[in-house]
Order: sequence, then structure tokens, then C-alpha cells
Amino acid sequence: KLYVTMFPCNECAKIIIQ
Repeated sequence: KLYVTMFPCNECAKIIIQ
């Protein structure tokens, strides 16, 4: 979940979460 904060794009973060 730390990646989500580091990633500027919400779409990219969503892929990492899944």
C-alpha cells in the first residue's frame, strides 16, 4: 500500500492494489 502513495497516478496504484 505504500506504493499507492508513491505513485502519482491513481490508475497505476489501483493495479498494484489488485
